[in-house]
Amino acid sequence: MLRGMTFPGQELTAEHGSHAGALMRAVPDGLLLSDGRGRIVEVNDALCAMMGYHHDEIVGLEPPYPWWPEDQIAQIAGKFAASMAERSARWELTFQRRDGRRFPTSVATSAIVAPGDGVAGFASVLRDTTDEHRERERLLAAEARLRQAQRMADIGSFEIDYRTGEARWSEELFRLLGLPPDQDPQALAEARTRLADPDGARLIEVAAATRADGEPRELVHRYRRGDELRIAELRIEPLGDEHGKRYGIRGTMQDVTERCRAQAEIHLQAHLLDAVDVTVVATDLAGVITHWNRGAQRALGWEPCDAIGRPITELTAVAGRLGTAGDVLDEIRRAGQWEGELEVSRRDDTTFPGYIRAALFHDLDGAPAGIVGVCVDVSAQIETERRLRAASDYQRAITDNMGEGLYTLDVEGRLTYLNRAGEDLLGWRSSELEGEVMHEITRGPRPDGTAVRSDEHVFVRRDDTELPVEVSAAPFETADGVRGTVVVFKDITERKERERELERQLERISWIGRLRAALAEDRFELHAQPIVDLATGATVQHELLIRLRDEDGTLVAPGRFLPTAERFGLIGEIDQWVARQGIGHAAAGHPVELNLSAQSLGNPDLLDVIRTELRRTGADPELLAFEITETALVQDAASAEWFITRLRELGCRVALDDFGTGYGGFTYLKRLPITDLKIDIEFVRDLTESNASQEVVRAVVSLARGFGQRTVAEGVEDSETMELLRELGVDCAQGFAIARPAPVADVLGAAPRQRTPPA
Repeated sequence: MLRGMTFPGQELTAEHGSHAGALMRAVPDGLLLSDGRGRIVEVNDALCAMMGYHHDEIVGLEPPYPWWPEDQIAQIAGKFAASMAERSARWELTFQRRDGRRFPTSVATSAIVAPGDGVAGFASVLRDTTDEHRERERLLAAEARLRQAQRMADIGSFEIDYRTGEARWSEELFRLLGLPPDQDPQALAEARTRLADPDGARLIEVAAATRADGEPRELVHRYRRGDELRIAELRIEPLGDEHGKRYGIRGTMQDVTERCRAQAEIHLQAHLLDAVDVTVVATDLAGVITHWNRGAQRALGWEPCDAIGRPITELTAVAGRLGTAGDVLDEIRRAGQWEGELEVSRRDDTTFPGYIRAALFHDLDGAPAGIVGVCVDVSAQIETERRLRAASDYQRAITDNMGEGLYTLDVEGRLTYLNRAGEDLLGWRSSELEGEVMHEITRGPRPDGTAVRSDEHVFVRRDDTELPVEVSAAPFETADGVRGTVVVFKDITERKERERELERQLERISWIGRLRAALAEDRFELHAQPIVDLATGATVQHELLIRLRDEDGTLVAPGRFLPTAERFGLIGEIDQWVARQGIGHAAAGHPVELNLSAQSLGNPDLLDVIRTELRRTGADPELLAFEITETALVQDAASAEWFITRLRELGCRVALDDFGTGYGGFTYLKRLPITDLKIDIEFVRDLTESNASQEVVRAVVSLARGFGQRTVAEGVEDSETMELLRELGVDCAQGFAIARPAPVADVLGAAPRQRTPPA
């Protein structure tokens, strides 16, 4: 607290003498003096700069101050009151500059005590901690990146302070050892049990030596993780204070199991390459030799020290054929591989026919890094022996570059090999499936000792999608008695799709003839479904639905033939046929509703047929309703508007089908003379369960009444739905709950074929 400062009337003023003024200027942070009520009596320049206000704008302010954010005023005011009661406090707050920018602030407040131990006011020091926050966030991010790097590299770390006996281990080290992350850091004995003998004792010796002489040391040791014995590299460094006195050690442990296994595999492969009597040569992209195995030395006569660093064509191309060898290199660089026979030259200028297979190899980033090739002297072998050698010695090189998938199975059907194309097609890596029963994984052929060939097989990929394949499987037995099955498969998805599309095209084409024949032979039929008045239960209309009677007597639903009729221009004739039949039933006094396709809207020929038939039959046009979908209106709104207007001029009714599913329904109701709205089945099917559907139906009913239109609900399948429709004010309904469509002759009788128009 600040003592020895007096203020008239216990009020803090700005006149404290030269010492207080010097203090205000010297403090680098913001300094604010307030009286006992919180009224500001003085601030320094640093605070003005911090908040963005002039000195005169701040002095005299009372809480809440303008740099308190509005959404935090209550919180800050509470802390402000607490500090006045406790006489001193320190907080971390967020303030707001004049320009609206917010910044973190450290606030320390202390009471200014007047004589008699009374509180004359308060002094507050405000520090902008933006940089401190950023540094803290940077450190946290750096720690997170370090932990992430340790996880990615399988690295754990620890420190041991011999002065205190304290040990600190990273979470990643616990994970490497298979210990729970909350393991007691002092439990070194538990960790030591994870080190395989004699490596545990060696580790203690290395740590003691580093502690003694301060020299860093590295150790490769084995350790147990669960039931698995793994390999790690350990680096131990001394820990020292600023005076160079060593007080502990720091260690990092990296799991190198996979690297050691890979190195062992590479060493084994290199040994095998040198052991086999086959020429294996690697070059860079320019064709300069980088690897020359013992097989190449024996076959071509050049020592590795003589060959490495020289162009491959200098050592192997027959005199006068450098161009051919250069073309082969160009082809490998262009196509990624080359395979064939060439005459190869030895060091002593003798030659031999060699079977060569060469391919690009890539670095870890996938970029071409060089060329590797193998060469076999086939001069003393027949073609069959050459192919067998190629199949056995270079199986992986060949199969990994073939376009078809290939895998081999043992006699129990377990995978022993899967090539790259197979991995890509199935979505599995070979290492993931090795030893798995393949017909259980992919539903592939079960090996039974016989050859299989099929183009109707379906595999299952890793993601459970189906892969149509052409597959062939055959048993094999090697010379040393190893038996199994080789399976080759090819993705025929595109071919199957082309076949299905061809079948669909053929079916559409066949339907053209069938539709023309049906029109010529009058094999179209109408079925009638009643539309009832929900208020009285009386049938007020029948919707006429088209069917086709095929040549074999089968009744065909419209979904099978109408799309083809629309696509190939036959729908106009069908709509005209429907119009004539429907007008005939209207002439007999039956109110009927007919469906028209989108392509017929705006067709003057159809309108002429309707006009002519009405005159010829004398049918009352009021008994005739034409049903049009919202989709048809969208396709050609102008033509549809013209067509609907003409129908209404003739006196016919017009029903808008599937109402509520499109986006332009309200616009059509405003512009077009629609008489009936048919509520889409989507809102009727779940009407008893969906409040949303009920609201839609209620809105449609209200809308239709406003336009003077009748509402019809489609797809009514139970009495509960019908009762709810009645309660919602729907006028009419149709559906299986009322009656299924039946042949029109059974429902309405045969339509009269001719009737003399009234005079």
